[in-house]
Formats: sequence, C-alpha cells, structure tokens
Amino acid sequence: MAAAAALLAMQRAARCPQLTARAPQLTDLRRALTPGLGRCWSSEATDGPEGLPLAQVAKACLAGNPRAQLTTVRGEAPNAGTEPKVGSCLVHALAPRGLPPLVLLHPALHAEALRDLALNPTNPASLCYGATDPPGLLQHVRAAGWLPPRLVLLGGLAPVPPSEVAAQVSDARRAWRGTSLLDLLPPESELEHLRGFSLAEPSRCQLVDAAGKQHELAPEAVDAALLDPIAYSQMDLLRMLSEEEGWQAALRLFCAGYLGVEAGPGALAVAADRMGLTVLAQEVQAAASGVEPPPEPTGGRWRQFRFAFQRELRGRSDFVRMLESMREEVEAAAADE
Repeated sequence: MAAAAALLAMQRAARCPQLTARAPQLTDLRRALTPGLGRCWSSEATDGPEGLPLAQVAKACLAGNPRAQLTTVRGEAPNAGTEPKVGSCLVHALAPRGLPPLVLLHPALHAEALRDLALNPTNPASLCYGATDPPGLLQHVRAAGWLPPRLVLLGGLAPVPPSEVAAQVSDARRAWRGTSLLDLLPPESELEHLRGFSLAEPSRCQLVDAAGKQHELAPEAVDAALLDPIAYSQMDLLRMLSEEEGWQAALRLFCAGYLGVEAGPGALAVAADRMGLTVLAQEVQAAASGVEPPPEPTGGRWRQFRFAFQRELRGRSDFVRMLESMREEVEAAAADE
C-alpha cells in the first residue's frame, strides 16, 4: 500500500476534503471483490467473468442512451456497382426496454434525413449508440485514444403514428425517472412536431468494443438479454466519478491501493455495471533509481483497469456504497502504512 500512502499524503497536502484519512479499520470488502482485482483487461475479455455478456453490454448501451447517430442513404437508390452517398445526424432514438428503438425526427432539424427516407422506399438506415453522450466525458476519453463500446443497428425505418410516439415517449420518461437521461429527451411542447419511426426488425446488430473488435449479435438475443440495473444510471455515475474532484482522486487511490499502479491526474471512469467498474488511467512511469520524480509526472501510457466485484450490485445506490467502501478501505490501509 506504499503507493496509496504516498498518494494520500499528496492529497492531504492539497487539502482535498473528501479524501481525508480515517482511523485505520480494515473492512470485509476484500471478500466482496474477486481475486486479481483490477488487473488490466482488454475488451476482448468482455464476455468473460470480468464483465457483462456481450448481449447485455449491447442492451445496456441501447437502453441507457436516448440519442444515437442516424445514417441514411442520400437521394435516389444507387445504381448497381455505385457507392451510395450517405448522410448522418444526431437524433433521439429511444429504447429503454430494448428493441425496437423509436427514432424521432424534427422536420426543421432533420429535413435531409426525412427526404432520404421519402426517396428510398426501403428506408435503409443505421443507428449508432454509445458515441454521443455525455459529450464532455467522451471528449476526454477520445483524447486518451479510447472509445466506449458502440452498438450499431441496421435495418429499415417504418413510420409510427403520433399516438404511439406519445405513448413510447411517456414510457421512456417513466423508465429514466431520477436520471439525467430525462434531460436529453425532447420537451413535451415539441412532440406534436416530431415524426416517429421504428427500426422494428434490424437486419444486423453489431457491438464494437473499445479495441475496435466487431461482434455480430442476434437482435433477438439482445432484446431478450437481462437489462443491467446500472444501465440507466451509468451515464450519471461515469460523469460523477470522472468530473467530481473527490471521486476523481479516489480513482487514482484505487489504482494505487489495489494494483500498486501510480496513476497520473485525469483518471477516467469509462464503464460501470453491476459486476464492476472500468477505469482509464495514465500510468506514471517509475523513476530511475536515485532520480527524484516530478510532482506531476507526464508521458505515461493510458491503460484500462477493471475493478471486478464478486457480488452483483442491485442498482445505483448499491454501486455508490460499494465505491465508498472501497475508498474507506484504501484510505485506512494507506494511513496505517
């Protein structure tokens, strides 16, 4: 715990009030964490014991993102042997319970997409979830050379009557109550102007993991998959952990205390689910013997670390309690060094 002790001392000197040392007391938290906690993982291992099954990752991505990137074929259907021209735009694409998603288009904001759909009888389109929100966090994540998992759906869009649009939007509001996902929904005053489309029978469902590896999934398997209890809250949790000063410092403490890895400033929480937390951190390179390291080392490479829970968590409050217990344990152990 030497690295954690050193980091804790630095934080005390910086007068970080949320990370003050507590009286030494070791909790039984280690029994709630899997052996090999936090070992560096690659997204190829998503379907293993360290993360959710792929179909559940896909469903969480679908249900926890009110917006997606819509791509449509431009103009008339292309002739044989020619590459079709496409256009993309950001749209509301609601699927809080699973497939099929409801796509909402505004006549003024999405005029080109509506024209594309009108010109192509088969209405070919694709939706990409997971690469739009939350914008601030994703900007930092991309700067580190990392991308979150993305779900891509291909298929045809069928019009939805206004009464069904209103019913599905109301259902989404109920599902996302208490989360910031509500803020991303269109206001009630705009509903009468929106046109709704359903991607009812996807012809293709593809999960692209953080390493860029593509996983083909059966749409019916994604729809039938268990919805992770953290899915609706994941965006809020990642923003809290990555942007609030106290929690951002705690991520560095977790790396130091559980892994013996000194993480530089700017550690990011990039994935959260009932089975664990994934952190992206810039590992500080060890200084040569007898050389005093700089106070804020830079130049280390970004690595992913998975903190895997042995016990599956039940929801957002359970997740936060687990992290608070982890923070208490690392601080207490560091203070006891």
